[in-house]
Amino acid sequence: MNEQPPVQQPAAPTTEKEKEAALLDKILDQQVSYKPFLADSELTLTPRQVLRFFARPTKKGFMPTGVHAQKFVNLCKARGLNPWEGDAFLVGFDSDSGPEFQLITAIQALLKRAEVHPDYNGMESGVSLRTKDLTIVDIPGDYFDDTMGALVGGWAKVHF
Repeated sequence: MNEQPPVQQPAAPTTEKEKEAALLDKILDQQVSYKPFLADSELTLTPRQVLRFFARPTKKGFMPTGVHAQKFVNLCKARGLNPWEGDAFLVGFDSDSGPEFQLITAIQALLKRAEVHPDYNGMESGVSLRTKDLTIVDIPGDYFDDTMGALVGGWAKVHF
């Protein structure tokens, strides 16, 4: 008779450091499933995936924590965003009180919502330039030559 040896369970963490690492792994691998806006199927996202694929460091190089990643996952679910399609990013910036991280919603995610609205009738957009005589001019599109003036902003008109 061919008997298989019993499967050994991993030893339970004993030190505080091992317990913290086990808890962190549990948090990072927590799966959240939801159906993004206009998607045909559900998406499953974990904080570990966020840290690996969607998080951007601050200029000083700080990366988000598992808590930031978990918040990002839950915000994506609440807002119906699909980071795999470029709908959202977790972007870091340095502040006086230390690194901070925010979910940034891509313009494509907002346009997807606008385009399915029955009253939406297109959009115009462009840039605002300060000319040499210090007047502000709005030009359509996103291209401008430095000889035209200095970029000072952007604009958009949404038609309903």
